[in-house]
Amino acid sequence: MKDVEYIVALTGGSEILGKEIVAVLEEGEFPCARVVAFVESDEEIVDLTFHGEDVPVEFLSEAVFRNVDLVFFADHRNVSKEWIPAAAKAGCLVVDCSAGRDDEYGFPVIAYDVNEERVAESLDVVACPGAASLQLATIIKPLHDTYTIKRVVVSTYQAVSEQGQSGIEELETQLRHLLNYQEATSGTFPYQIAFNCLPQVGPIDADEYTSEEKTIVRETRSIMGDESLQITATACLVPVLFGNGLSVNIETVEPVTPHTARAILSQAQGISVFDNPGEQMYPMPLVVSGHEDVFVGRIRQDPSVEHGLNLWIVGDNIRNRASNTVRIGASLLEKKSG
Repeated sequence: MKDVEYIVALTGGSEILGKEIVAVLEEGEFPCARVVAFVESDEEIVDLTFHGEDVPVEFLSEAVFRNVDLVFFADHRNVSKEWIPAAAKAGCLVVDCSAGRDDEYGFPVIAYDVNEERVAESLDVVACPGAASLQLATIIKPLHDTYTIKRVVVSTYQAVSEQGQSGIEELETQLRHLLNYQEATSGTFPYQIAFNCLPQVGPIDADEYTSEEKTIVRETRSIMGDESLQITATACLVPVLFGNGLSVNIETVEPVTPHTARAILSQAQGISVFDNPGEQMYPMPLVVSGHEDVFVGRIRQDPSVEHGLNLWIVGDNIRNRASNTVRIGASLLEKKSG
């Protein structure tokens, strides 16, 4: 595939995820000759470079997809819902990593180091999961393959960058105002996020779970290939710019020790075991920033159940998703050229 250079497009080029996708394309060995940014209107300002050249900007239409090999949809859900059918009709390969995606079309949800083989099942359109689902599945799948996980309880501590550039700017503005004894106003978030935690990520449904909590359950089951896996989630936003933390409790069919779990996870792709609490060595957002691996530590026995473990998972939410998105795109191109 490296002998061929492809034309790649993306939506969401003004957002933090779109910018990171372009950065991953530039840093890696992806055979990309040119990157194009698609926008809906001239109100979206895209300022991107690729290998020292300004990324051209084109308005979305059915015609723009005809000269593109692969499209990354990294914008809000309405853009992907409207334009993915047109991209697929034009023969483009598509990776959908748009915000608020609900999998209504049934595209395979791919975490590259977990279920990359499912790319072969797709009709040239696949989805990248949310960061929390991606990070959770990456860590628990190797343990599930060996010991069969019955139940997962996960609480997330998600960075404000999960809400895009506006989330970052709102936290920074609130901190600046509060430290200068000024009032902190909210817009992106329902309440002040600076010096606070919000136990609501996304709208709350009739069953009192948020859309993000349901997404974590749905996407993790899909990635794991096990719809019977029992998962419950609580999602919380914390005043951190980048890096999701996940407190995870798993209950397995067979007994597993922390030592064995560390050994299994140390051999798995896409995982860094960072676990020596006696030396104050455990994953934190500051440790994982800029890394593509998902980090795990604080691995310890749960004595409240027959076979249980507690784990602390941290990953750079934007870098993890951008890297996963680009790797999926490369697999789609390999399959097509294959």
